[in-house]
Amino acid sequence: MGKKNFLRNHFIYHDYFARLKAISISLFKWNGLPETCNERFLEECLFRYGQAGFLEDEFMSYLNTKIIPSSELNVYEEPTAFTCFSVGYNRYKQKDECVWIRNNYLAKATETTTMIYAERLARIDLSYDVNIQAQKTPILIHCDDKTKNSLENIYKQYSGDAPVIYVHKSMQEKPLEVLNTNAPFVADKLREEKANVWNDYLEFLGVNTNPSDKKKERLIISEVESNNEEVEIQGQTMLICRQKACEEINKLFGLNVSVEYRLDTLQKLKGEVNNGTVHDRTP
Repeated sequence: MGKKNFLRNHFIYHDYFARLKAISISLFKWNGLPETCNERFLEECLFRYGQAGFLEDEFMSYLNTKIIPSSELNVYEEPTAFTCFSVGYNRYKQKDECVWIRNNYLAKATETTTMIYAERLARIDLSYDVNIQAQKTPILIHCDDKTKNSLENIYKQYSGDAPVIYVHKSMQEKPLEVLNTNAPFVADKLREEKANVWNDYLEFLGVNTNPSDKKKERLIISEVESNNEEVEIQGQTMLICRQKACEEINKLFGLNVSVEYRLDTLQKLKGEVNNGTVHDRTP
């Protein structure tokens, strides 16, 4: 049971992490990237490492790669040279030979925050399942070592919705002592908290979930506007750095690259928030 529960908990966490990551790396649409570049890998690098590189290779044309600063800092505490690399690829480039694309001004990855939210969602989900199960079997059974294994097997059949459970007649020799735990039903509150955590992550990405998830609170206009501004600022921290990188790419290489929020993704997420399905986990 212990190993099975561990694996189940592990799968639930990674399921949520994958879903949150898929949202994060799909939010931005890069326009005008050369055919030799890869938008998915670009956003993957920004998500995982907080930074990416753009360069022109003498043999492979324009590329977007992983990147690490590889020099002393200038007066503004920014690197003056970089190592651009990927699988089977490694180039050392000066600042005027490549573009340093940052996920935000701190060049910090989105992955760490996503891991935190995925863990929160997984814990809520596990608590939800435990609470639902507690409504089905809200009891503790007092027994000795001789009957423990037999009772565990019976419980497995019971929790598995077996239509008929067969027991040995020796089970009647000693009455069972049963304690009802009277577990409270809090699954509805857990679902509400899960929605709040999910929406909080979306707002971290700049997706405005207001007022659909807060409509029952009847927020006044000033509170709504304040929340909208906060969400917009959080989203701008990533968009601004990407737009700045586009300006540098176009200036250095004479291209016409731009970036914007992927509106269809935003609209889909807001629609799912409105109907309350965005945070549900598929069994």
